[in-house]
Amino acid sequence: MEAPVHVGPRRARVVVFDAAEELDFVGPWEVLGVASNLFPGSYAAELVSLGPPSISAHYGLTLSGLRSLYESGPPRLVIVPGGVGRRVAMKDPRLLDYLREVHRSGGVVASVCTGAFVLAEAGLLTGRRATTHASALDELRGYANVTVVEDRVVDEGDIVTSGGISAGIDMALHLVERDLGVKAAEEVARTMEFRRAPRSGPRPTVAGDR
Repeated sequence: MEAPVHVGPRRARVVVFDAAEELDFVGPWEVLGVASNLFPGSYAAELVSLGPPSISAHYGLTLSGLRSLYESGPPRLVIVPGGVGRRVAMKDPRLLDYLREVHRSGGVVASVCTGAFVLAEAGLLTGRRATTHASALDELRGYANVTVVEDRVVDEGDIVTSGGISAGIDMALHLVERDLGVKAAEEVARTMEFRRAPRSGPRPTVAGDR
């Protein structure tokens, strides 16, 4: 099984910040890592911080030795997680400008869970369909020019959003399918022993801030 020919790996950055939800960023990171192992040259992915070399995620996972998101030019893909820390991240002007620049340069900007609010604050969801964690759908509806969709993954081409926490794995597999094809995404899911969820369906009723 071979992936479609591509010139150079797709540079991808998965953003981390204090109080980010762990699975929001670890799930997509795992998907891209498995894909790069199965299909050498497909992705060059890294976890990056908003500046500090160390962060402490929501449940206490500490990461150190991180490079800054801003150290080099815009990647082909940037993924923004959610979690309680998104309330600070979504007001970070440097991050918002960076995401706009990635988008202007032709890159894909994606979010997991309440990372969608960071994209919304950057103006990237204006006139778009988008989703987020089930507990935050009404909050997202507060953005007048965003069409909120209760779906696990919402693909708007250069903007991709996903539902809560574990949905980030489905979102990353969806991106792999876009880039490398259905068979490649299925092989990544099999390697992870992960059963992909249907794209649409009833959402759980949950409470809490994410």
